[in-house]
Amino acid sequence: MVSILRTKVAIGLFTIAFLILVWYIITSILELVPPLFLPSPIEILRTFYLLFDEGYRELSIFNHIFISLMRVLAAFFIACLIGIPLGLLMATNRIMEAIFDPLIELYRPIPHIALIPLFIIWLGIGETSKIGIIFISIFAVIVINTISGVKAIAQTKIWAAQTLGANKWKLFWHITFPGALPHVLTGMRVGTGFGWTTLVASEMIAAASGIGWMALNARRFLRTDIIICGVIIMGVIGLLLDRGLRILEARAVPWKGKE
Repeated sequence: MVSILRTKVAIGLFTIAFLILVWYIITSILELVPPLFLPSPIEILRTFYLLFDEGYRELSIFNHIFISLMRVLAAFFIACLIGIPLGLLMATNRIMEAIFDPLIELYRPIPHIALIPLFIIWLGIGETSKIGIIFISIFAVIVINTISGVKAIAQTKIWAAQTLGANKWKLFWHITFPGALPHVLTGMRVGTGFGWTTLVASEMIAAASGIGWMALNARRFLRTDIIICGVIIMGVIGLLLDRGLRILEARAVPWKGKE
């Protein structure tokens, strides 16, 4: 298993190195693309150094990262706090499912950026509206995966527990919740990715800080290098968040895939 993991990591690193090499050849050696459209990797490294050394628009790059992270994590925790119990309730109660399912399915396909004007009217231009637009991108994923987790539990397990005298409370804690947990954690992983990708849209709302705002602001000055740096930072942080949830998933549900 360890050797397979090392091989996958090695292949992944080789792929990234190869793409950077092609990028360098196209932009620095052959000069096929103007720097305005695609700066060279050397220029990107230089911009990274300046961002980490001087910051951007009177804020350090770490402040921008921290502010964006707090927005996404706040929305994520609120979505989990509401979405997981609601999903469990909808999966075990047909009336609750009939009430909430049409509402969730109605808003879920709507592009979140289209809801920004409404959030500004309802919640203003402060942090609440930014967190709110990220929240709605995560919430439906959490609810739907929680419902799927409960409905994926084998009926034989429930019958066996009932035969042994388990009441509804014990059935929930020993069968329903553990059985749904793998799907819940998958929903959390997917939801985090959705929330992180919605970050840029949320930081369009009268923001003056954050990684998404930095990339949007740099566009006004045709600073393609800063935009690429912002995209890379968002990609790395998104990857780290996903890896963290993968580790949590492996420890919380070690039985996943082994049943």
